[in-house]
Amino acid sequence: MGDMFRSEEMALCQMFIQPEAAYTSVSELGERGCVQFRDLNTEVNAFQRKFVTEVRRCDELERRMRYIEFELKKDNITFPTLDEDMEPFAPNPREIVDLEAKLESIETELRELSQNAINLNSNFLEMTELKHVLEKTQTLFSNSQNINLDSKNQMDHHQQSGQLSFVAGVIKLEKFFAFERMLWRISRGNIFLRRSEINEPVKDPETGHCISKSVFVAFFQGEQLKQRVKKVCAGFHAAIYPCPNSQQEREQMLNDIRLRLQDLRMVLNTTADHRNRVLVAASRSLATWSIMVKKMKAIYHTLNMFNLDVTNKCLIGEGWVPSKDLTIVQNALIQGSKRAESNVPSFLNVIAPDEQPPTFTRTNKFTRGFQNLIDSYGMATYREINPALYTCITFPFLFAVMFGDLGHGLVLLSFALLMVSRERQLRKIKGEIFNIFFNGRYIILLMALFSLYTGFIYNDIFSKSMNVFGSAWFVDWNHSTILNNSHLQMDPGKHVSAQSEELANTPGCAPSILILFINMMLFKHQEPLEGCEEYLFEQQELVQRIFVIIALACIPWMLLGKPLYLMCCKKKKVRPLYEETIDVEQHPNSHKIQKSDSRGHGGHDNDDEPMSEIFIQQAIHTIEYVLSTISHTASYLRLWALSLAHARILVLIEGLSAFLHTLRLHWVEFMSKFYEGLGYAFQPFSFKTLLEGVEE
Repeated sequence: MGDMFRSEEMALCQMFIQPEAAYTSVSELGERGCVQFRDLNTEVNAFQRKFVTEVRRCDELERRMRYIEFELKKDNITFPTLDEDMEPFAPNPREIVDLEAKLESIETELRELSQNAINLNSNFLEMTELKHVLEKTQTLFSNSQNINLDSKNQMDHHQQSGQLSFVAGVIKLEKFFAFERMLWRISRGNIFLRRSEINEPVKDPETGHCISKSVFVAFFQGEQLKQRVKKVCAGFHAAIYPCPNSQQEREQMLNDIRLRLQDLRMVLNTTADHRNRVLVAASRSLATWSIMVKKMKAIYHTLNMFNLDVTNKCLIGEGWVPSKDLTIVQNALIQGSKRAESNVPSFLNVIAPDEQPPTFTRTNKFTRGFQNLIDSYGMATYREINPALYTCITFPFLFAVMFGDLGHGLVLLSFALLMVSRERQLRKIKGEIFNIFFNGRYIILLMALFSLYTGFIYNDIFSKSMNVFGSAWFVDWNHSTILNNSHLQMDPGKHVSAQSEELANTPGCAPSILILFINMMLFKHQEPLEGCEEYLFEQQELVQRIFVIIALACIPWMLLGKPLYLMCCKKKKVRPLYEETIDVEQHPNSHKIQKSDSRGHGGHDNDDEPMSEIFIQQAIHTIEYVLSTISHTASYLRLWALSLAHARILVLIEGLSAFLHTLRLHWVEFMSKFYEGLGYAFQPFSFKTLLEGVEE
């Protein structure tokens, strides 16, 4: 039963593994996830470790897979995710060569196809823009109705002189008006500019985004002005296309462009189909490859924490292991040696620790949420009492005291049952806010059940009262009007109504909780009203006095208990119970060692501390504890205040408020009295944790 309320005992293990079996042995340990390795090469640079080359090869494989994933998302191709029972094992080191060749081939082919597609789309864009230029210029030349009289006379004058030239091209629509002003400035109004928008959207060959463009034709006179126009077009990234002067040549050129566009469409479709086939084939194996490479990289990262023995023929690793899992670790090493076909078996030694072990509390999907609430306050010190087991009951109960309502409890229960019943499907949903609710689904379930109970006790359903059992209120009236009224009954939501108090002559005898506590501590009495009793039951005064005397007797006990105990231990030269060392029975292939078992507050060493310091420290703790007890007791009045305010507040906001107040009552008023929380979490090398993306 002791391990239910404390973290598990940990053992510091030393593993001796042959180099040929190192990869497979660490792979087996990663599948089981019960060893937290220690870095034995802290003084060695990360780029100078033994397996840095293999880690870089894995990084390169991950880069190629990210590129393939990016191309899949760009083409809206989904790739399936693997269930836990279908996840592949870490690949054999020899398989990395085949995987490298396959990923390199896919990446090279995709890059070539992407570059070809960009070139083809650029060519297609140029042909499309040229087609629009030929079509729009034909319209601009033939349609003279939109030209004003001055511009038409100017154009006719230039044509008669035989020196009129023009430049046709395409420019982005948002740049056209600045382009037009620039042409007017450099020519001082001697350029006649016409434009026509391209109605169909034009796609950028590199980004694939649609852009709006416009066809323009600039008429001018002289070679010098022509060069200026071309420079302005280059500055505004306007594309200039050749446009024949005669209509017949333009029509012939337009027909050729249309034939070339048809051929380009066929080539583009063929390229897109081939690219799609390559991506679909890669998508079927991408999830498997990703898991394999992640496991492989994690193995080599872990092997970089190992050290070589003096003969350079054996790898030595150290790590924390739960004492209950020592057999699992030993079996994993044996299995790793068998997979590698190593003639020399690997073995495991349990060594004396030189630091405080990590804290490990074994949980399941029900208790994990409550344990997270405790860990958020602070990770328990090694072998410190763990309040998570109490919290499984006290947390939902205190919440329900403030949230008690049958209707609101049903709403909360429906939400919790939805997440519990469909947890396999909902587990795949990604989202920080949703994951907070999902990870606490069993907390919400218990809070809902307890809220139903307290709501029934409070007689509240959506802030309305019920009359399930009828009323026990009865008055023997002599008034015929009331006597003949068969529908007369007491409102179940009112304890004492004004009418009943007036007609029945019933005084208010409800005791005051605050006055009762004050009188209890001061051993005083308060005269009750006529016809009322001061106490709720007989012998209540005696029970109160006993409780007060016990509470006062605890003060010298807390003040002198630990110092006197330490004085006795020093005189007898015996170590205190919370600092005792125990012998650990020899495990197969392990040495007999001594393991420190620090209980309570981590086992502080008081051998060299003077007794005066111990008395002063204990006095400070006692004063702090007594003063905080008074304020903490008063703090529980928030339960009463929140239960009254619940009827006026929305479910979600009130639920959040009650949750936060319950959390405060546990962290401050409850856990601060005994919980230290100065440990660090046990973070084993686990493929499951790695793939879930939970580890730091």
